[in-house]
Amino acid sequence: MAEASIAIAGVGETEVGIVPGLSATRMYVQACRLAIQDAGLKNEDVDGIITASSWSEPHYYHAEWIAEYLGTRPRYCETVGTGGGTIIAAMHHAMSAIRAGLCRTVLLAAADNWLSAFSREKMVELMAANAGHAQFEVPYGSFVPALYALFARAHMHRYGTRAEQFAQVAVTARSHAALHPGAQMRQPLTVDDVINSKMVAEPLHLLDCSLISDGGAAIVLTTADRARDSAASPVYVVGAGEAHWHEHVSQAPCLTRTAAAESGAAAFDAAGLKPDEIDLAMLYDPFAPAVVMLLEDL
Repeated sequence: MAEASIAIAGVGETEVGIVPGLSATRMYVQACRLAIQDAGLKNEDVDGIITASSWSEPHYYHAEWIAEYLGTRPRYCETVGTGGGTIIAAMHHAMSAIRAGLCRTVLLAAADNWLSAFSREKMVELMAANAGHAQFEVPYGSFVPALYALFARAHMHRYGTRAEQFAQVAVTARSHAALHPGAQMRQPLTVDDVINSKMVAEPLHLLDCSLISDGGAAIVLTTADRARDSAASPVYVVGAGEAHWHEHVSQAPCLTRTAAAESGAAAFDAAGLKPDEIDLAMLYDPFAPAVVMLLEDL
């Protein structure tokens, strides 16, 4: 295994679910302060900030906006937007910045209040505008579940995957989520519950699909030597990888393979590990079929 020079020294989470009392910016600040406190640091100890911009309170210089609220003057600031891979990409960038000597301690954060800030209709409109190609997808009624449904249908056609197998992902994810005291949904699911839930975008049922939530989280990433003195037990980062194949589904080179095949290989290589040495996998799970494809590619 590669020697770790970077570590996660602190984490912070806001309440998740329906949180109407906090704006997106206040969620950011709360999560950041909790992460800094967890690391046993002060705001002024942070010299790098990376954020994902908010939909409900967008700012052109979003990372600088959060830095202002925290009262910090970071040497390194970046706003990253790469969809569900944003925070892992941000970690990769932060690790590179720390190793290059641009900064020593980076705060990474993402937060928004989609559930309380937008109506159902507005959320669907925003998802279509932000995820669908304006010329080749949006005019045909695309929205996020419909785009993921294309991947699901392609996987079923190529491999004979059944809806019940996708449903098992949702069942497993719910059982794991219920172990967290702050989980938005805690009621156990069965495969029949998923299959019998409302069809959203064939073949995806309601319970195959991502929740819309309010919430935020932040982590503090720093050098391994500094993390040894943190208030919390540090978690050392031994490898990371990043790959970007396409933004829009209409431009995807393949509907049954993801860029995780490339980014995962890079992360394993950097860590000096193989897939069969991994005991715990925590994957982005927006829609049940995505988890199946990510597992295969990794």
